[in-house]
Amino acid sequence: MSVAELTPDVTTAAPPPPPVYSEPVGRSLAASLSSKPGRWVVYILVFLWTIPTFGVFVSSFRDEVAVKTTGWWTVFWQPHLTLQNYKSVLGSANGGDNRPVPSAPSHDEFSLVPAIGDGFAGAAAIGRF
Repeated sequence: MSVAELTPDVTTAAPPPPPVYSEPVGRSLAASLSSKPGRWVVYILVFLWTIPTFGVFVSSFRDEVAVKTTGWWTVFWQPHLTLQNYKSVLGSANGGDNRPVPSAPSHDEFSLVPAIGDGFAGAAAIGRF
């Protein structure tokens, strides 16, 4: 055997490429929503989100029959509003039987799943996920 056969073939491998770091999603999302078109998208989403909330608020001042038979937007043409709903819930009629029941958060899996998802979405939005 010769020395060349006993010497291992040493080849130098190319160094691995440097890792590619991308910008966090939250930062790129914040940058895109900070632009003028991005702000308008946010304004439109806020407006669209507010419409049903306003509808629930308006419906709370309507009588039961009107709520069940017509849409909340008919209040603009037929404004028949009443405080009877609030009087029956908050009043002490019938010896206090109509007292509102305090609401407490439910701790079942159906309410925890959206809360956990919201937490992950918030963390992702700020780039911590």
